[in-house]
Amino acid sequence: MEAVTIFGALLSLFGVVNIAKIQARKKWPTTTCKVGDSDVEVSEVVVHNLYSKQKIMNSYRSNSYSFKLNYIYNVSGKNYLGSTIYSGSILGQSHNDMLPYTNGSAHTVWYKPNKPTSVFLKHSSVIPSTVLIVLGLLIAVGGQWPELYAELYSHAVST
Repeated sequence: MEAVTIFGALLSLFGVVNIAKIQARKKWPTTTCKVGDSDVEVSEVVVHNLYSKQKIMNSYRSNSYSFKLNYIYNVSGKNYLGSTIYSGSILGQSHNDMLPYTNGSAHTVWYKPNKPTSVFLKHSSVIPSTVLIVLGLLIAVGGQWPELYAELYSHAVST
């Protein structure tokens, strides 16, 4: 049961660290960038389900998306190339995330003062990280539940 508790604690810790990272990056300075290349490539993938007993479910088609985004920005007279959208997302990007970033469009970009190559276009939501914290705590407590139950049961039987 200790492994489950440790996993839950690490999951929560990851969420806390990610929220701290997102909050710290809100204080980074900004500059303007210009999107040089933005594209969403869609390819169809056929997924085969060999374990299905129903003929209809043997295979299905799904879309796979790959994202390409490059933008140019200037810090202290030097040009840099960036490609990151979110400040600390633990979720993947969707094609909707790419919609505002058309070729040639201008946007605000946040950059790390002592490392201008570390950059992003949008602040991430803390909701996914908060869900990780809660889930991790539930897993950690759940990992302890059998031992707590056994102790409570033995105490109740002995009295």
